[in-house]
This record gives sequence, structure tokens and C-alpha cells, in this order.
Amino acid sequence: MAGDSGRIEGAALRLYDPEARQWSLNYFNISDGHLTPPVIGEFSEARGVIFAADTYRGRAIFVRFVITKVDGDTYRAGVLRRWR
Repeated sequence: MAGDSGRIEGAALRLYDPEARQWSLNYFNISDGHLTPPVIGEFSEARGVIFAADTYRGRAIFVRFVITKVDGDTYRAGVLRRWR
């Protein structure tokens, strides 16, 4: 992924816990080899909201990842990060 802040290379692992009925998104960046804390949430109808506390460049942040259905099999994802 490339953006205004530079290029990020990594991978995400999505896991579903059927007992809790929640998803976790787990990401790692190849530049440091660290797995980030999981971002956890759930889907209701055509919208998923997943959130966590995280760090970015040494600062604590709150992350909210929202997935919404556009139409058919098309979804849109966005990330909101808030500084603490």
C-alpha cells in the first residue's frame, strides 16, 4: 500500500470466533516484523465495525475500521484513526 506517508508492505490475517461472533483483523508490517494488536468487531446486516487501541509512530491511537456494502458483492472499507 502506498500513500502520502510512504509505502507499507505487510499482510493481514482475518479470523472469526464463532462463539463470540466476532472477527479479528491481525496485521504485520514487513519493515519491523511485528504483529499489531488485533482489531476486533462484528458485522450487523451490511455493515461491519471493528476497533482497537493501537500505536502509530510511538503514539497511542484509537482505530476504527468500517466495512459497508455498496451493492451485490461490492464492499467499501475505511479506517479512522484518532490520536489520544
